[in-house]
Amino acid sequence: MSGISIDPEELDAAASTIRQSASKVQELAEYARDADPDVWAWGLPATMLAAPFYIGLVEQLHQQFEGAVQTVEGFAKMIEDCAEEARRGDDGNVQLFLDLEGELDGDYSGE
Repeated sequence: MSGISIDPEELDAAASTIRQSASKVQELAEYARDADPDVWAWGLPATMLAAPFYIGLVEQLHQQFEGAVQTVEGFAKMIEDCAEEARRGDDGNVQLFLDLEGELDGDYSGE
């Protein structure tokens, strides 16, 4: 016996908490996008020299934020899937013991 106990309700609560953090990451991503300055605010010389590098790097940053949101959402979904799998396993074990009890009483359902 491994001593590991899984409570599907606790997994659901954890997934909910993780999903809430995804909304915080999304807010951060939106804030970062809103904080982008207009490249023309730097003046013509700086815009011509720095803008191509800045725009490319900032776009990579925004993509990373979006990826982080998707990662957090995916992790929450994985935790929910684990909870559902635990519930199915528990239901299967209950049926197994009910069948065993019926077999011992001579009433095996054969399902």
